[in-house]
Amino acid sequence: MEFAEELNQNLIIQMVQMLSENGIGVADESFIRDLGLIIEMTKGSIYRSMGIPHPTHAFFATMVF
Repeated sequence: MEFAEELNQNLIIQMVQMLSENGIGVADESFIRDLGLIIEMTKGSIYRSMGIPHPTHAFFATMVF
């Protein structure tokens, strides 16, 4: 689980840096709010691949056919 958390953190940091470098307003309030969802969805995907349960799995099952 610790590996998944660290991997997720590193992915999010790289993503935010890349978005910022490409002119996306990463300091905007709406982006910061959305980022929370992105973080949890990414973490859920990592957890699923490692066989660890996560609350987002039910959401994915509903949204992805």
